[in-house]
Amino acid sequence: MNIEHMIMDLESSSSCNETLNLLSQIISNTDPRLVQCLAKTIQKPEDIEDTNRFATLLDDLSQPDFIPPLIEMISQGKPSETIWLADYMYVLGSLLQDQDDWWQPEEKFVHLLGDWLFSTGGGEISWKSAIILAELEHPATVEYFFKGAEDQELLHLTRVCCIRGVMNHFREQAPELLQKLANDPEQEVRDAVASAMEWLNREV
Repeated sequence: MNIEHMIMDLESSSSCNETLNLLSQIISNTDPRLVQCLAKTIQKPEDIEDTNRFATLLDDLSQPDFIPPLIEMISQGKPSETIWLADYMYVLGSLLQDQDDWWQPEEKFVHLLGDWLFSTGGGEISWKSAIILAELEHPATVEYFFKGAEDQELLHLTRVCCIRGVMNHFREQAPELLQKLANDPEQEVRDAVASAMEWLNREV
């Protein structure tokens, strides 16, 4: 079924309700069978013609069942070679942000992202690594947050994510970092520091 057929079915009195039910199952009350099928599809990126569009679909459906296969596939990726890696990292970061609880990963995944934070030229993969790390609950993340927040070779967006990671998981250590960055050359970093300090002061 393509979009034209679906519109025709919606306009038809005989098929309107059936099509509405299908749309409802997809958008509002996602069928578990569909979730399982999509989770398996994540593991076959070579079969997906447009992984950017696929990532957007996964983000829209926002199912926690997508997180483990995304982590598995990202762990197999190579930043300079894997064409779908940025798309998968984007949707993983978004899904993790949607969760009520912090995700607790295996330590090797933390170190993989920590390596990409600094070894990929400070661009998109580095930034997406920081987005994901900020949503993970693991003691090994702290060294990457502090180093990344202070590294002026990284995008300011990446550094702000590292500050967010400290505030999310290591708040008691935040004042030391925030003091170091209070006069940072990047305005966006100074703004993030000021916001974090304001939040800490309200909590006192």
